[in-house]
Amino acid sequence: NSNAFYLKIFDVYGRIVYEEKFSYKFLCADRFVWNGNNNLGKQVEDGCYVVQISTGSNIIIKTAIRMKK
Repeated sequence: NSNAFYLKIFDVYGRIVYEEKFSYKFLCADRFVWNGNNNLGKQVEDGCYVVQISTGSNIIIKTAIRMKK
């Protein structure tokens, strides 16, 4: 869909632990805060994760570290 972008979070084994589709209206926000839950609503373990944001033709990949407070 050309009116959407996708956010995926992968664990170190390459498994998708979280994914969500956003409309471009969300791009007005300057940040996204992930609550640390996976797609099933359960907390993931502390550690390194790969965050991928993709549109129809572009992909941005960043790393993130999850640490409990």
